[in-house]
Amino acid sequence: MHDGLARGAGWLSVWAAGVLGIALALSACAPASPVQPIATSIDDLQAEATVENFFELLEDGDARSAVLMTDLDVDIDADEALLLADEVYSSVDSRPELVEATQAETVADGAQVQVRYQVGDDTRDETMQLVRIPKEGTVPEHRIVHLSSETVGVDMSGAERLPDGTEYRINGVDVTAAIVAAVQDASATGGTPRVLAFGGSYPIDVVVPGSDGFSDTFLLEVPTFVGGDSAGEGFADFVSEYGF
Repeated sequence: MHDGLARGAGWLSVWAAGVLGIALALSACAPASPVQPIATSIDDLQAEATVENFFELLEDGDARSAVLMTDLDVDIDADEALLLADEVYSSVDSRPELVEATQAETVADGAQVQVRYQVGDDTRDETMQLVRIPKEGTVPEHRIVHLSSETVGVDMSGAERLPDGTEYRINGVDVTAAIVAAVQDASATGGTPRVLAFGGSYPIDVVVPGSDGFSDTFLLEVPTFVGGDSAGEGFADFVSEYGF
C-alpha cells in the first residue's frame, strides 16, 4: 500500500515537472507583451494630467472651461466664439474622447504629450504641445494647452455666397452671428471664412430668405479636437446644390 502511494506520488512529481517544463518553454517562445510608456517625473505626470483634464471637459461639452485651459487668444463671449458656447457644444454629438495619453516629455518652456483620441468612429494619434506658465502670486507654476486661433476651427466657405438675412441654428441655438463674423473677417483679410469650433458633429439648420431661398440642415463634421476640415461634403458643396 505504501509502495503504491510512493509510486503515485513519484508519478505526480514527474508529471508536474514535465508540465512546468513545457510551460516555461512556451513562455520563452511567446512574444513579449508591449510595454506601455509611462511618465517618469512629476512634471511629466502633471503634463499628462493637464491633457486628461482638457479632454474630460471636451467630452462633457464644457467648451468654456476647456478654452481656459489653453492659450487660445479668443473672447469666449464674442460672436465668433458662439460654437464654443456651452449651450451649443454640449448639444453636439461625437465630441472628442481621450483613449490614452502617453510619452509625456517636459522641456523648459512646456511639454509634449502624445495622445490617442476618438471623434465619432475615427481614432487619431497626435502630439499635443503644452506651454509653461510661471508661478504668479499664489498661483503655482502650471502648463496649459497650446492652440492657435489661426488653425482652430472649421472652413465655412460658401457662407459668403448666401444673401443677407440668412439664419443659422444648431439644435435650436442661433449661431448666425458667428458665421457672419467669420465671413466679414475673411472679406477684410482676403482669407477663407473659419468658425471657431472644437471636434464634433454640428447639425446646422440653414434658412435662406428670398424667392430662391431654402431651408435645410447641413451636418458640419469637425474631425479633430481643435477643428479641421472634413474629407466629406463641405459647406460650399452644400450651398452649390441650391444654386449659390
